[in-house]
Amino acid sequence: MNKLLKITLGIVAAVVVLIVAAVILLALFFNANDYRGQIEAKVQQATGRSLVIGSIHLSVFPTLGLKLSETSLGNAKGFGDQPFAQIGAADVGVRLLPLVFQRKLEVGTVYLSDLKLNLQEDASGKTNWTDLAGSGSRPAAKPASTPASAGKNLLAALDINGVNIDNASIHYRDAQTKRDLTLDGFNLSVDNVKPGKPSSFRTSFKTRINQPAVAADVQSSGKLSSDPASQHYQLQNFTLNIIATGKGVPGGKQTLKLSSDIDYDGANGSAHLAGTVLNVAGVTAHVSVLAKGIGSKDLSYSGPLRIDPFSPREAMDALGMTDFLSTDASALKQASLSANFTGGSNSVALHDVKLKLDQTTATGSLGITSLSVPAAEFALNINAIDADHYLPAAQTSGSNGNTPKGSQSAGDDTPIPVKALDGFTAKGTLKIGKLTLHGVKMNNVDVALSAVKGAAKDLSLKARLYNGSVASTTRITPGSRPGYVENLKLVGVDIGPLMKDATGNEPATGNGNVSAALTSSGNTVGAVERALGGNVAFKLNKGAIKGFNLGEILRNLQSLQQGGAQAVASGSSSGAQQTDFTALSASGRVKNGVLTSNDLDGASPLLRLSGAGTMDLVQQTLDYTIKPMVVNTATGQGGKSLDQLRGIEIPVTISGPFSAPKYRVNLQAALQQKATQKLRGQANKEIDKLKDKLPPGLGDKLKGLFGDGSK
Repeated sequence: MNKLLKITLGIVAAVVVLIVAAVILLALFFNANDYRGQIEAKVQQATGRSLVIGSIHLSVFPTLGLKLSETSLGNAKGFGDQPFAQIGAADVGVRLLPLVFQRKLEVGTVYLSDLKLNLQEDASGKTNWTDLAGSGSRPAAKPASTPASAGKNLLAALDINGVNIDNASIHYRDAQTKRDLTLDGFNLSVDNVKPGKPSSFRTSFKTRINQPAVAADVQSSGKLSSDPASQHYQLQNFTLNIIATGKGVPGGKQTLKLSSDIDYDGANGSAHLAGTVLNVAGVTAHVSVLAKGIGSKDLSYSGPLRIDPFSPREAMDALGMTDFLSTDASALKQASLSANFTGGSNSVALHDVKLKLDQTTATGSLGITSLSVPAAEFALNINAIDADHYLPAAQTSGSNGNTPKGSQSAGDDTPIPVKALDGFTAKGTLKIGKLTLHGVKMNNVDVALSAVKGAAKDLSLKARLYNGSVASTTRITPGSRPGYVENLKLVGVDIGPLMKDATGNEPATGNGNVSAALTSSGNTVGAVERALGGNVAFKLNKGAIKGFNLGEILRNLQSLQQGGAQAVASGSSSGAQQTDFTALSASGRVKNGVLTSNDLDGASPLLRLSGAGTMDLVQQTLDYTIKPMVVNTATGQGGKSLDQLRGIEIPVTISGPFSAPKYRVNLQAALQQKATQKLRGQANKEIDKLKDKLPPGLGDKLKGLFGDGSK
């Protein structure tokens, strides 16, 4: 038995010696460079491209290896003379004995340097690599029958010591879009590539694109574990750093940093991103994601999201968004966000939202219910916010200013983005404890939105403001010329402070009600203003009309009548002057942006007011005539009696811009009324003298004909 074993071992040893000797002899006497011409000719015949090989070196023992240097492959016909691909050097080797005796594929370090790829697509859409991929018309050869586990066992035995790619570059040119993409200085280092074992990698490269102009330096690293047999892959300590510059980069330059641990289970269609941190423009976000049903219609994912406190002002400045920055230095100083998210293949939502912006806190939920047909829902609660603090300078400057007479409205050509609003469906509610918007202060604000793509959009608002309440509904109907319907009701509101905060001017004071039912259409702000129509009405109590003092005007007129100091008939009233009233009401109709009102009705202890005229809401000017009449000869506003003007209606025309109206007293009409009143009085006295000589009852009829002298 021992003798048989010795003979067997001797035979094996002899075979091994013969194999080793054969390998050594092959390495000594075989020169692969002798076959370069044949290889280049075969490639030319098969592809129509020229192949140039600098040198070939084969090694057989102990490593079965191949080394190439200075090798290039020509371009496809019609794509120029520049080579399609070039290789400075390539080296790969497989250990021979483990492959022969153990069926283990042990590969040394795979090395590739100075690879250059020239990828092109011409104006017709043809590429310079299509011919290399083949037409696909030839039926594939039927593979030889092998055990099902053979490939798996061979793959499981794969062992690569490492991969090094040094200074590779790729250039892609698309003649259709005139787009150029370049990747330079690509370096990749991978160690110990073996299924089921972690493998560390590092890579870096520079990339440039011309449309939009962007250049970026990219670096990444991590540790990859793969088990292809079970489709299980893990990426640990993954990092990605990008420094991007150029006109196509917000702010001209940005740095992005990402780190994460990723676990993907292909067999179960699940993935887990843990401890993911993203930092860009000074904003740091933390997110973890658990995804299930990957690759199926039942895809779902969920996880927490947190954004650390940051300065929105600094982030917007870094992103080049200075045009959207508020001029209020106290605004946009700090913000943070926390939420939980859920989603699927066609939806995503944020729950348990807590957003902090300066002193404002918003809570609630919001989400996109459909990605294919954009649709959103939201339900948010905000404690308090002064929206004016966040308006850009372009919107806040001149917001309380005035448009000179004869000029168009400041927003005349400003487009209204109705088409953008009509591109989605949205439904939701917004509740705000305290809100300031365009100077107007509101409490207990309830906003509801119902917008359906392709249909009318409805927005409602209810709130408390200035000791009263407001309720409004707005409907926008999309189309080539969008339509608008607005219904507004103010109840028990102090008009003076409201107008002061909203416009910067306080032309009137008083508490009361205002209503408006308006319609319009158009694609710009100016078009909507010019097409404005509908009805408006108001009724105020215990207030004043500012800008002129009717009592003073009437006293000046009385002084002129009595031959006293000369009165000024026209001019501008000082801001301190006003005309008090106990009640004031009017209604009117708007047509083409012009309000016409003919039923002004006002009362005070001294006067009664009537009036008529127009207000141009587009040009923000008015032309209105007020007709005051003295009804009480006792001392009234201003402290002097107006008994000489009792019963006289004195027209006062108010005209000019809303912000600085001017008045003009119609003295001629007043003097005519005074003269008529005097003549009536004299006629009645003469009738009284002749009363006994006239037939019975005729005297009273004559007095009735002339009036009693007070009208």
